[in-house]
Amino acid sequence: MTSADFKYLIDGEPTTFAGVANDLPTSYVDYAIYNALYTANDKLAMVPDLAAALPTVTADGLTWTVKLRTDVKFHDGTAMTADDVKFQLRSPVLEELQPELGRLPRRSPTTSQA
Repeated sequence: MTSADFKYLIDGEPTTFAGVANDLPTSYVDYAIYNALYTANDKLAMVPDLAAALPTVTADGLTWTVKLRTDVKFHDGTAMTADDVKFQLRSPVLEELQPELGRLPRRSPTTSQA
């Protein structure tokens, strides 16, 4: 084993590497290789990860505004943008696993709202 090897024991085969999980083995792998807008701290409170701060929410609860960190880069050096987040939220795999997302209003490609 070299220093570049990584072994991770899980109790089954992941079903997808799309960044969404509908089973426990996949969620273990997703958590190890993907970041999220928010994560839980040691007290299980929601804290920003790829987001710059907690979301602001309108009084009716229908619009959430998430400011993104500006220092996040992909492995190829390109910066993460709101369009990248929107792409992931609109992925066919995610909509299949969570069909209620398909009922969310669509926004124009120039806005950062999902």
